[in-house]
Amino acid sequence: MTHGTAVVDLGALGFEQGAHLLLDRALRQAPHGSRVQVLGTDPALLPHLSVWCRREGHELRIAEPREAPVVARLRAGPAVSARLKAAQRAGGPSAAQIAERAPLHWGLAARGALVEAGGPEIPFTVVDRDIAWADLAPRLYHQAAASQWDPRGAVDWDADFTLPDEIEAAVVQVMTYLVENEQAALVVPSRLLVQVHPHFREVLQLLAVQAADEARHVEVFTRRALLRGGTMGTSSVGGRASLATLLSEPDFSIASFLLSVLGEGSFLGLLAFLERHAPTRSPAESAVWYARTRHGTWRSGSGTWSTGPRSTRCCATGCGPRWSGGTTR
Repeated sequence: MTHGTAVVDLGALGFEQGAHLLLDRALRQAPHGSRVQVLGTDPALLPHLSVWCRREGHELRIAEPREAPVVARLRAGPAVSARLKAAQRAGGPSAAQIAERAPLHWGLAARGALVEAGGPEIPFTVVDRDIAWADLAPRLYHQAAASQWDPRGAVDWDADFTLPDEIEAAVVQVMTYLVENEQAALVVPSRLLVQVHPHFREVLQLLAVQAADEARHVEVFTRRALLRGGTMGTSSVGGRASLATLLSEPDFSIASFLLSVLGEGSFLGLLAFLERHAPTRSPAESAVWYARTRHGTWRSGSGTWSTGPRSTRCCATGCGPRWSGGTTR
């Protein structure tokens, strides 16, 4: 055996058991132009090895009987190096190594991965760093992820209370209204999420956490509405038409501003009213807890961030001031 030549001893391992994986690994690790010596006792090793080398484009030389126990020698074909010839790194793995622009052919590749040339182009519309990224995005994501909560334990759903029928009906109507609004709040970040290139993954993660948070709000209000075994209230034409303007607004910054400042402002007023006047503990507890989760929003008048769990609302103002279907306004 030549000094320094790689040797793969397959023993009785056949191709149907994964022998090709060991050979492929050895060829990739071998110095350019060098050979890999193959040892093995599987009766079908040589015919399988011949077919595999022909398919993969590797050079194969069958060993002479006097060279036993060597069965064959392999050398990686040009396809191995050609495969990565035009490959490029998708930026770097850290947030400090974000690319200025994420090409569409990077697709779903992990940031920092070596991306082979070719492959499908996924039509993400937000691909430029200046549009998609803000340096505080990773911090906001980690803050939001650390503030997750469980709707089942956030409110004492088993608390004993009794309401007159007309009061219960009013509470159900309020909860129905809140569910409708929360579903709009869920759709707004979700629509943007599918437009942002995954290269800016912390932005996607932040939007996903926000959407998950809205989904929990939907659950909380639905559970309260149905807590006494009744049905949901009425969805008004005017209410749905108002919420539809959020979904028809192409600029995410504007849609999120309207949702966060105007929509949340009216919510806080309504929930503060419920906190003061709800006749029993359970409806009040739902409102108080929900209002408390709203404290993590952007305070536009003071230009400061609060640190509560609702900081995921900051996305439009803090992370994407120019998001508008992938174009700069």
